[in-house]
Amino acid sequence: GTPVIAYGAGGDLETVLDIDGQDSNGPTGMHFTCPNAESLISAVERFEANEDRFSPEILSAWAGQFGPETFLNSFKSLASELLQERGLDLPW
Repeated sequence: GTPVIAYGAGGDLETVLDIDGQDSNGPTGMHFTCPNAESLISAVERFEANEDRFSPEILSAWAGQFGPETFLNSFKSLASELLQERGLDLPW
């Protein structure tokens, strides 16, 4: 249920829904654009000015998509598909 302030690069661009974005799920955090103190300070100030726009329920639901159990189930499903396509037995 906690919003994230993240450097806007790599995987964070896929996992953090920026407060300035148009995602219908609602924001889960914000990005800062330069890896320096000024950019981070600006992001923290933007967060403080907008912290009422974050919903703990939305944040928790979004984070739940990235938990270990969800990852394991998705991995097993994909591995099962690939093994079955090749006519191999499932190890589980």
